[in-house]
Amino acid sequence: MTTQRKIYITLMMLIGASLVVIAMFALLAVRQERIFAGYARNQVVEAARVISEMEEIHLYWVAYEFSTWDDMVDYVHNPDTILEREYLDEALFWYELQGFWVLNLQGDLVYENVEGCATPLYETLRDRSLLEKLHAERELEFYMISRGEMVLISGATIHLTDDEDKETDPHGFVFVARCWNDELMDMLERLTGSRVEVIDPAVDPQLVIQDNAPGLSVLYNDLDGETAAILAFTKEIDFSQLLRRNNRLMLILLLATLMLGFLGLILSLRRWVSKPLALTASIISENNTAHIDELKKSSLDFANIGNLVESFILQKQELVVARDKAEQSDRLKSAFLANLSHEIRTPLTGVVGFAELLKDDTLTSEERARYIDVILGSSKHLLKLIDDLLDLSSLESGFMHLRNKAFLLETLMLELQSFYVDNKILVGKNLTLLLEYGMPEGQDEMFTDRVRLQQVLINLLDNAIKFTRQGSITFGCKPTENKHILFFVKDTGPGIPDAVKNQVFERFNQGSAENAGDRHHGAGLGLSIAKGIVEIMEGSIWFESTAAGTTFFVSIPQKNSEYFVSE
Repeated sequence: MTTQRKIYITLMMLIGASLVVIAMFALLAVRQERIFAGYARNQVVEAARVISEMEEIHLYWVAYEFSTWDDMVDYVHNPDTILEREYLDEALFWYELQGFWVLNLQGDLVYENVEGCATPLYETLRDRSLLEKLHAERELEFYMISRGEMVLISGATIHLTDDEDKETDPHGFVFVARCWNDELMDMLERLTGSRVEVIDPAVDPQLVIQDNAPGLSVLYNDLDGETAAILAFTKEIDFSQLLRRNNRLMLILLLATLMLGFLGLILSLRRWVSKPLALTASIISENNTAHIDELKKSSLDFANIGNLVESFILQKQELVVARDKAEQSDRLKSAFLANLSHEIRTPLTGVVGFAELLKDDTLTSEERARYIDVILGSSKHLLKLIDDLLDLSSLESGFMHLRNKAFLLETLMLELQSFYVDNKILVGKNLTLLLEYGMPEGQDEMFTDRVRLQQVLINLLDNAIKFTRQGSITFGCKPTENKHILFFVKDTGPGIPDAVKNQVFERFNQGSAENAGDRHHGAGLGLSIAKGIVEIMEGSIWFESTAAGTTFFVSIPQKNSEYFVSE
């Protein structure tokens, strides 16, 4: 067999192998792109569901609280009551609402406090069919579009406090509304990594949801179960773009190889063609980068092929890195949603379950008191979780501001000591709480946000108590040479393993189960929030840990920058 025929057969085999590789790679790329797009859509749907559930639960309990209240019954019948009206005027602020309405049984307006997108909603709420349905079902919750924003409305019939199950005839109606404003939409965009747009089906009734589209739409229903609003998510998938770019690169490489192969045949199959083609085949089929430099030295044409192959290999490596990052992001989001769902459902289950048990008339006073303690504990745990999520959102969005004022450090530290004297966990573990106050007399005044500073110290003390099995907890403060105050919380716990020290201030980090023996309660946000608050205060936070215990340090200027809001 002649050399020309051998080279020709080798070239044909290389072309065939390249086509097979390209086809397999293209099919795999399409499959991976679809899988990743499916994961991204699931994340969007789950994030939208979690946000919606949080908003709906919050609004439901606000409406329920105001609708089972003796004073509200009196107010419906006597709207001139000043005390109740002053309390209602604060509802928008305290419960983060945009609308609050009280109507009597005839649908006449007794009280209204609205802002933003909730302003024109009264005419909708006074609809007789709506009131009749609410009268029959006692509680309603639905979505609608107002002034271009999606708004969630929760309604309830008004009953006496003793009528928790609302079995008697109602005395009126209460409605509360919360708009999905820019702040809430920004939070949803950060959670999903998408651009979110509210679409009114009445304006665009021909909207089509395509399963293979890069975007996704989530539907929200009105009172009659019809689509009232649509959230359209647009998400760019960089992983898919890299896959498509690789496909194009492989096609270019194949065409270049074919052109160079036939050029070699036209030039009478010069002797120097065989070796470069063999090198090219080895590099492409085996990803053997050791021959790239040698291939570049063969000729200008094969040097270009070498550059293309090298670029392809680099792109493939970048693709692997991008895939690993995408998988890590998916795991973090999945862990966040699963942990958040658990942390919300656990206290809610305690509240609902023990509230049901309280209906038993045969309970003793001790059992009833114990059940009430469980309900209160679960409610506080849920409130703490919600506060942490709101603080995290404020830190992420840059909306957290300090309210600075002057106060005495000694008063703050003594208050903290008194607060933890009767702490059940501290007493149950027989731990000793010690205060070391090192501020010179007459120099213990500090100017910063007292509430946020107290929040940071409480997070550190709670962590110390949670992870310490025996011994003592020591906390205190002292001045430094750079006009800072150094706060510290020291425990005699098992210490922080070296493997997780870099993760201590990361979100959703709940510590090492090896040191505590079981899973720790909480969403793992405390230290992350504490670090964010300290940085806003122009301070720093760090820790030192050994097998004998851990000490957290917080350094904050004694007089903070006037950049922040002060009171």
